[in-house]
Amino acid sequence: MAGTGTTQSTCDVIAFTLGAIAGAEPTIEPCDLMSQLAGCATERTFMDVAATCGDTSATLCRCGGTTQNSLRKMYSSLFPVCDSDDPD
Repeated sequence: MAGTGTTQSTCDVIAFTLGAIAGAEPTIEPCDLMSQLAGCATERTFMDVAATCGDTSATLCRCGGTTQNSLRKMYSSLFPVCDSDDPD
């Protein structure tokens, strides 16, 4: 996992784990919290971009395609949109 300080590394690992629980896959975008790669010059975050899936190199995503948006994956998993026509 990327992150330089002990506290930051711990936070990165927790965020990565929560992302995996929410269904997000590893990406090869170093600044995405779903990446295990070092090399981000800024603060890591769940990125709102189409990031390439993979641990250390590009791979197909589990649900098809080659990219995922980890921020939107987290939102859709944690904050599902309810159908306004559904009586429940």
